[in-house]
Amino acid sequence: MKPSHVMSKELISVFDSTCVYEAFKQMKENQCRHLLVRNKSLQVVGVLSDRDLLKAQNRYDSKKFDFNPEETVSIYMSRSLQTVDINDDLTQALRLMLEKEISSIIVTDENKPIGILTSYDAILLLIRILEGRKIELGPKISLFFQQTADEIAVQLAKIGFF
Repeated sequence: MKPSHVMSKELISVFDSTCVYEAFKQMKENQCRHLLVRNKSLQVVGVLSDRDLLKAQNRYDSKKFDFNPEETVSIYMSRSLQTVDINDDLTQALRLMLEKEISSIIVTDENKPIGILTSYDAILLLIRILEGRKIELGPKISLFFQQTADEIAVQLAKIGFF
């Protein structure tokens, strides 16, 4: 299975000069927990997560959970970008997320961002597997799991998923 099978394809971006409150509004409006951060040249220079915004709120006023209107996302974003190629193995991508203790990883095609794989996406996949639901892997490929949760767990352990 590839990261492209479970990633979020809609990438929401803000500029590194965007104030943190505007980024918060973008997350809320788009119902997402991660924003790509771009510089003036439109290069991706970081990722801003909902956790980063919590840090911004707590730093300014922990009682009101408000944002300092002067602070930009560049102060709080993660600059260490982790990426995987669209053709990499999903297990490899998930292992990298665990090793780096991150909640998202950017999926690229020819070094250009085309999606984002999040811990939320991985949990949705696991739920589908455990519930025995069909998993679409493309226009002509789908899997349907009819095993019990214990049988699936054994198989996942055998391939090193856990």
